Amino acid sequence: MTVQVTAIQQAPSCILGEGPFWDAGAGRLLWVDIVGRQVHALESKTGLTRQWATPLLVSAAVPARSGALMLAMQDGIYRFDPEQETLRLFCRADADPENRSNECRCDPQGRLWLGTMHNNIAPDGAPRPVTRFTGGLFVVGPDGRSRRLLGDIAVANTLAWSPDGERLYFADSRRKLIWRFRYDPEGPTLHDQEVFVEGGPGVPDGSAMDADGFLWNARWGAACLIRYAPDGRA
Repeated sequence: MTVQVTAIQQAPSCILGEGPFWDAGAGRLLWVDIVGRQVHALESKTGLTRQWATPLLVSAAVPARSGALMLAMQDGIYRFDPEQETLRLFCRADADPENRSNECRCDPQGRLWLGTMHNNIAPDGAPRPVTRFTGGLFVVGPDGRSRRLLGDIAVANTLAWSPDGERLYFADSRRKLIWRFRYDPEGPTLHDQEVFVEGGPGVPDGSAMDADGFLWNARWGAACLIRYAPDGRA
């Protein structure tokens, strides 16, 4: 397989870039700078970028149908209107003050999923070690109510569903594992947890699912992407 990689020269640099997300409806690429407390957008037609400052650490930006952005921030999910530049709390899923949000995506049914972790960023932006498995995986409904589906997580990463919507992929970077679950959208509930990938270069970070059911996983500490087949082969 031949992969072409193109550098986006006009994109602003980040202290800790995270969560690139293609917003097809708006024709733009979204991403955040966790430590820099910035949300970025690159417009595909004009090549122009926009930035919005946030008052807290921000780890993901997910577009809503209304045009708002759902921001996974340090202590919860916030609804941000990029035109009015207004911000309001939508959900505080994880009540542990020593944790922070890290991963956030929508499932095929449009519900928000949030992965949290032991906060590894000091108030001055300096890194600090992850020493606790106190994070979790939460699902958030349209009314802002949340439910925890998994606990005992150190560093939540990767939220990706198979093209048929029957499998969920989720990682704990501290354990160097990517898990796969059978996904029931009615609950939603997770079943039949299995290790999908263990080990490899670096540690598993965020992922994207392609149309063929292959999982593209960014490897923190190894400066690479690995494409995993549905059977786990790289």
